[in-house]
Amino acid sequence: MEASGCPPLNPSVSIIVPTFNQGHFLREAINSVLAQTLSEWELIIVDNFSIDSTSEIVSSFADSRIRYNKFRNHGVIGRSRNFGVSLARAHFIAFLDSDDTWAPEKLESCIDVLNDETVDVVCHSETWEGPNYQSRLVHYGPTNRSTFKNLVLRGNCLSTSATLMSKKKFLDVAGFREDAQINTAEDYDLWIRLAQAGANFTFLRKNLGVWRVHEAGSSRSLIASRVAAYRVFETYVKVVTKNIGFWRSVRVLKFAGSIVCERLLFMKI
Repeated sequence: MEASGCPPLNPSVSIIVPTFNQGHFLREAINSVLAQTLSEWELIIVDNFSIDSTSEIVSSFADSRIRYNKFRNHGVIGRSRNFGVSLARAHFIAFLDSDDTWAPEKLESCIDVLNDETVDVVCHSETWEGPNYQSRLVHYGPTNRSTFKNLVLRGNCLSTSATLMSKKKFLDVAGFREDAQINTAEDYDLWIRLAQAGANFTFLRKNLGVWRVHEAGSSRSLIASRVAAYRVFETYVKVVTKNIGFWRSVRVLKFAGSIVCERLLFMKI
């Protein structure tokens, strides 16, 4: 592991950006953080030893709030995110994928919500951008969808780059599960465990980000994503269905399994 940068002593939010060979997008992501109306942040970039121009691009930003770290995640992005959180100094944390961007008021809007001590996680709307100039606005939630039972049975209703949360709550559930078997669904697993632990979710119907989906993320990776989501579903569904009858349980499992996969399909295409 290598590190650089001298961060502010008391940032309001720590932003974790895992990256690997995405220097051409990373510059845009960093610029979107620099453009934030709230300036008390630290940006923790966790680079899985990229071999492109990532290092040079990060070095081109002369800003002490940006911290650059090299960390080997062995193909598990949750490890990079957890490592970033281990370096975080703020009470609030946010995750930004290196090919996504934020609107200038993202941090200020979300922290205004999180300053209500009854809220642990806030998730805003964002623009989905796909190949061939496709785009659409995606709203997450609503709040009654973010219960433990509904997350398990009805699928994911949050997006990692659109979420800001309490670092304490994140650490209370031990962060992302570092399991290659659930790669691409590790966020879904985290939301379920947060809900199970009693975290309170709030959803902002404000478009505060852009989520990019690339042509490279086509059929093979889509199938892998659906399999990962189903593995997460299988992990928790027995807890949800343990007190209902056998045949009702069978119907619930069949229905919920299809919903989980179709929800992921909607979010990934």
